[in-house]
Amino acid sequence: MKSTITSGLVLGFSLGLQAIAFQASAQCDPLVCSNPSVSIGNDHAELNCVRYNYPAAGQSTWYYTMTSGSAPAISHVDFALNLSCMEVLDLGTWGPTVNDLNSGDGDPEIRYAPDPTTGVIGIKFDEGFDDGESRSYYFTLDGNYVQSEMMLAVTKAGPGFDGAYMCGPSETCTVISECTGPCEAPTSVTATAINPRSVSIDWEDDECASSWRVCARNMTTGDRVCHIKSNSDKVFYGLEPGTTYAFVVRTNCADGSKSPFSTPIFYTAPVARMETPKAAEWTIFPNPASSQFQVRWEAGTEQIEIRLQDVTGTLHASYNLNTNGDAGQQVIATSQLSEGLYLLTIVRDGVTETRQITIQH
Repeated sequence: MKSTITSGLVLGFSLGLQAIAFQASAQCDPLVCSNPSVSIGNDHAELNCVRYNYPAAGQSTWYYTMTSGSAPAISHVDFALNLSCMEVLDLGTWGPTVNDLNSGDGDPEIRYAPDPTTGVIGIKFDEGFDDGESRSYYFTLDGNYVQSEMMLAVTKAGPGFDGAYMCGPSETCTVISECTGPCEAPTSVTATAINPRSVSIDWEDDECASSWRVCARNMTTGDRVCHIKSNSDKVFYGLEPGTTYAFVVRTNCADGSKSPFSTPIFYTAPVARMETPKAAEWTIFPNPASSQFQVRWEAGTEQIEIRLQDVTGTLHASYNLNTNGDAGQQVIATSQLSEGLYLLTIVRDGVTETRQITIQH
């Protein structure tokens, strides 16, 4: 999916990547964030290793493997870093072990201004891939930064680009030395009704948390569901009216440890009809479009499917997105399409709507 920011675990991607991760693991610090492996559109990114106090005390080195999908192959890779509070000391390629660093390889560039094609500030590796090719990149920073789920990795391919949040250095530049000792269970956990079947669970933020595990238990059936979140809130959908749920939250700490669960809070989904807020809107911009257009949606939808067809019914683009209820956008490239009228269909949690879009070059 082009220019959409999503995240998700990808397990068992390939034997080759598994071998790289195995070779790296002997000298790596524990990976304590929840998304070291993500799909980025048709491409794949993997955090293989973090080495703290390497190559010198107070420095950290981060090792990634990027794999290009099918055509169009990756033309360059961006890693978004907060260069206002961290310094890149070294970068290049690595392999076959974490000790084999090739400084300056991979056409690296430190970008203090946005990449003109992706808008990313941070690191750019400006070398092209073949279909299915894997390349291993590293960068060394000036601090032992906490692992966070919120580093943006972007792959540029063809006329569009893809992005996903994954494990990387703290976007707030928090270092491990600031987060010593066991972390505490989340406090100030609250439940706020959104509509009869949805509730928002919120808790106190903690900069020394790498993520949180939030769980809901149906007190009637005993069924339990848990989610890993990198921000301090989670919306639960599909509640049964009149049913009581217990919610607890646990902190996944920067040093790899885990806090106790918070004291449970109980919430009963209402039976009486509540005023339902206006359905989340979605927009197309620009329309007419030339080289690309964006589909933007507001928060409140868990699953989105987007299809672009011409008037004959021929499918030109299709995306299935798990948005976790967050707002977002999808960029669709159109430079290769003929001018004319097209139909854009979006399915949001099973509700289908179709609009017209015009392509004009």
